[in-house]
Amino acid sequence: MQPPGAGPSLAQLDPVEMQAWVIARSDKIVARWLSEVTKRFERRPQQLVELLRDFYETFVSILPEILGPYRRRVRPVWQEAANLYGELAAERGLVAGEVIEEFQVLRVSLIRVLYAEPRMPPDVVPGMREVLRLNRLVDQGVTHASIGYTDSLVSALVAGPGVPESVTEELLTRVAEQLRAIRSEFRDIVGSGRG
Repeated sequence: MQPPGAGPSLAQLDPVEMQAWVIARSDKIVARWLSEVTKRFERRPQQLVELLRDFYETFVSILPEILGPYRRRVRPVWQEAANLYGELAAERGLVAGEVIEEFQVLRVSLIRVLYAEPRMPPDVVPGMREVLRLNRLVDQGVTHASIGYTDSLVSALVAGPGVPESVTEELLTRVAEQLRAIRSEFRDIVGSGRG
């Protein structure tokens, strides 16, 4: 026990405590991420905004499981979702740096929320280990979003007229269905591990 007046401890957190922290703040992380990305839009098509929200909710729901015992089974789902996000970015006509910037907003959102509300167990602040672990996950997401972006761009250039000039409802519906399949796969992994 710390003496009265002592600052918070930098004790290492148990992975379960870090998972609980992410889960408890997931709505704030998603809201910050979505707000930062959509304020860059000239127009905000509602279907696209809703799809981005679904992506961000998916990523943030996967994060706690990657921090815990299912990490090896869940990591491919994280990578698949990031890949699809990159593909959508190419279809939206973003340049390569923009898809990276959009995914990087997750890093900023996590760190801001982490230090705005750091207390997990009483008097324990997340240390550098936790920040680095989250940072590494975001880096993996950035990498796979970039891969998905590049693959989609090359495919569009080789197979057809190139990158579309606008996002169609049909495209958004197709991507939403693929994202639902990824979310279902994630739920099956977590559910089977707990069953």
